[in-house]
Amino acid sequence: MKYSSTMSSKGQVTVPQEIRNRLGLSAGDRAEFVVEGEQTVIRPSRSTVSPFDKYRSVLGTFPGGKQEINTWVQGMRSDERRQVRTAVDTNILSALWSSEPLASQVAAQLAEAHARGGVVICAPVYVELLAHPSASQSFVDEFLAETGISVEFEIEESVWRHAGKSFAAYAHRRRRSAGGSSKGLWWIFWWRRMLSSGPTG
Repeated sequence: MKYSSTMSSKGQVTVPQEIRNRLGLSAGDRAEFVVEGEQTVIRPSRSTVSPFDKYRSVLGTFPGGKQEINTWVQGMRSDERRQVRTAVDTNILSALWSSEPLASQVAAQLAEAHARGGVVICAPVYVELLAHPSASQSFVDEFLAETGISVEFEIEESVWRHAGKSFAAYAHRRRRSAGGSSKGLWWIFWWRRMLSSGPTG
């Protein structure tokens, strides 16, 4: 569809209502004209300011500097590692079931993850496994039960937010008591919240 507008003596043109609606432009918005080859494109003005710039250095220097940041992160992820569950995706289990060269390696890694604290899949992965061309639901359910892989069918946002707040409070207390970096126990706060909130489905 073609639209036209007459330019005023000041070089101003009225953008047709249909075009404004299409571009999402309203009074006060800025538009930009981009030359692309032999055509000129009109589009909403794109901000060149990164939303991350607002948060650059906003919290000041991390106590101890970069090395302490690394120590802090590693401490959360390494301590209690044996009790952290590992989430796997559909392609991992599909590779295990199929005649792929990596099947043996996948089996070994899953066994190691299970020994460290367990393996979990999310609901979308379970659904995708049921769509495997050679797998039935009974096969998938039997596999999950025999290997001890659990399925998180639904975890509410409130559970994660509560776990995050609890873990943050724990980390703050540990730093204040000169206990060093917080341990990797976020999963405990997550699980406590799951138990206190009951079934989420």
